[in-house]
Amino acid sequence: MNRRMPVFVGFLLLIVLSVMAGSRGVVQMVGADAAGDTFTYLPIMVKHNPPAYKIIFASDRDNARGVYDIFMMDTDGANVKNLTNTPLVSETYPTWSPDGAQIAYLSGTENAADVFVMSSTGEQKLKVSGTPTAQARGVVWSPDSTRLGFVSDRDDVAGVHDVFVVNRDGAGLVNLTNSTDIDERSLDWSPDSSRIVYLADLSVNPISLLGHILTMNANGTNKVTISTNNGFNLDPIWSPQGDKIAFIIPGFSDSALVTVNPDGTNRIFVTNPNVIKFVEEGISWDTSGSQILFKGSEASSGGTVNLFVVNATTGDYVNVTANVPGSGYPFRSMSLSATDTQIVYDEDFLLQRGDISIINVDGTGYTNLTSSDNDDDRWPNWSPIMLP
Repeated sequence: MNRRMPVFVGFLLLIVLSVMAGSRGVVQMVGADAAGDTFTYLPIMVKHNPPAYKIIFASDRDNARGVYDIFMMDTDGANVKNLTNTPLVSETYPTWSPDGAQIAYLSGTENAADVFVMSSTGEQKLKVSGTPTAQARGVVWSPDSTRLGFVSDRDDVAGVHDVFVVNRDGAGLVNLTNSTDIDERSLDWSPDSSRIVYLADLSVNPISLLGHILTMNANGTNKVTISTNNGFNLDPIWSPQGDKIAFIIPGFSDSALVTVNPDGTNRIFVTNPNVIKFVEEGISWDTSGSQILFKGSEASSGGTVNLFVVNATTGDYVNVTANVPGSGYPFRSMSLSATDTQIVYDEDFLLQRGDISIINVDGTGYTNLTSSDNDDDRWPNWSPIMLP
């Protein structure tokens, strides 16, 4: 008998076992001694689906126009998966929990939306905002991933919102502000999850002062006003280090990005309205707390909207999308990558159709991920960790 035959048979068996192993990950490699009929079994690790960052977003690609599902895809636009698949109900504004284990989103119509959470694979969907159904918005995870905050008008007349918090399992729903004549508009958590900053329009009926920024303990106690403005304050967000709160001060013809200490002291104008004329809602810090991502327009641009990254201390900035083809369409939402090196965002094209694109923070590497003439893709969010 040809003693080299076992070598051929052994390697053929290795191929068969590799295919059969699938996602189990370990295969026994069969080796043969050419001088004899002796086989040796050596373990080989076969890796499948190595962890990678993911992007979640909402799209109406599988449904009627304007009826969105939540999808997940790779950061190169591949492996798109529908996570909710509800053709008669619209899901919007998906956001990852900081630990990457769950996704929060809104489900329903603009005036009757509930807060849901699901696992990162789209399973175990749970409504956490309780009943009755009302307008909910501004869903934000606590940094420790145990709770969610949102604003809703469920306890007041339509359009007058309170700040609520709830555990990720739907227990412990609490109205923290519980007022009938003050409309709370947005909120954010301190890095240690112990306090909340939020925006309140004081004296809604009649309106006398708009845009108070306050902080409070996460149980609703110890409310402190840190900024007032006879106009508007908008979009307060806590820095990752907890030492600053950034927000927007709009004027009649311009607006500015501002930071302030959590006690209301040391207000600093990060952007100059003579240079950056408008700063729009949707600002976010990078993980180092040194830079802020925002959308707006330069004074010299004639109103063209772009994405910017600005140094929160020096005011130096980069117009990230200045050279992007089609730049100037209004952006709805954007999210920094976990490494602070890329931005994923949606951009409007003709007939209000949205696409998801990514770009490096220095303005290079623009890539459109979801180009389509018919689908509307919105609200992308970059995963905080790598997932299989």
